[in-house]
Amino acid sequence: MGKDMTVPCEDGMINLRVGAIILKDGQFLMVGNDREDYLYTVGGRIQFGETSEQAVIREVEEETGVHMDIDRLGFISEVYFFSDAPSHRGKMIYEISLIYYMKVPEDFSPVSEDFLEGEAKEHLRWVPVGDERRMYPEFFKTELQHPSYTVKHFVRDDRAVMTENKELQLEFGDTEWPLEYISHDRRIARGIVFDDDGNFYFMRANRDDLFGKVTHMETPGGGVEEGENLEEAVRRELSEEMGAEVEIICKLGLVSDYYNVIHRHNLTNYYLCRIVSFGEKHLTEAEISEFHLSTMKKTYEEAVQAYEDYAESPIGRLIARRELPMLKRAKEIIDRL
Repeated sequence: MGKDMTVPCEDGMINLRVGAIILKDGQFLMVGNDREDYLYTVGGRIQFGETSEQAVIREVEEETGVHMDIDRLGFISEVYFFSDAPSHRGKMIYEISLIYYMKVPEDFSPVSEDFLEGEAKEHLRWVPVGDERRMYPEFFKTELQHPSYTVKHFVRDDRAVMTENKELQLEFGDTEWPLEYISHDRRIARGIVFDDDGNFYFMRANRDDLFGKVTHMETPGGGVEEGENLEEAVRRELSEEMGAEVEIICKLGLVSDYYNVIHRHNLTNYYLCRIVSFGEKHLTEAEISEFHLSTMKKTYEEAVQAYEDYAESPIGRLIARRELPMLKRAKEIIDRL
């Protein structure tokens, strides 16, 4: 077969894609990866020279290791969106997808839960019908509860929303400590947390380590654990540090920066989160006895001033540079809710 049917068009791209609906025992099969915090269909781009039916059969066999026949065409999806793929991040994509219901063998089980797409590792995930986790296409959440024999057409256009709420992508070097070498990356998920009264929530920490003897303020969050996606990580961190259950409004963006003093590259993903309720905290012994971690509630104006006050220390300046743009973007979005 030929090349994937991805066509450059002005400053963007056109994708022709197929997706497979694999339903079994009240669940459907989706795909995720270690970079993104959402799921997407089994499937991929149509290759030049094949029909959409040939493409979906090929994609299912490549990703699950099992040959399946087509049952019926279920959906035609048209989407305009801004790409978050590293190879063309920020480009406008117009994607047409033909999504087919597959005939699933009674004894079906994927040969492997993991597979390679180019150099990227992807994972198969069974999702209960009606599950509310983030996924594309979004209409799977409702449409797969009552499968239809009518072909349905869905159109989504993110251009207006993304023009206003496009995720921030920021990169900073460490201007406080000299660079010797960087030994590791750390994936981090943090929340810009607010309540319905217009207050924002932060963590205050006291430290006496390589960063100095200092008190600083930072948004709640921490490292992403193995097997977690980003949304799962931010929910867990906010529950542990604040005892908070939250509603995730949207992703605010990603900051790539460095802590030269500990030889680390930070990849910090920020989410806008609304407080639903408070419960019991689950702080670690180090967070209690070494960092004396505590929750701070501030108005937007108080938070901006606090970042400036804590920026008297090197670590405070690095945190403020990373977090003030995210706080500002959060305030802009909240004001439009």
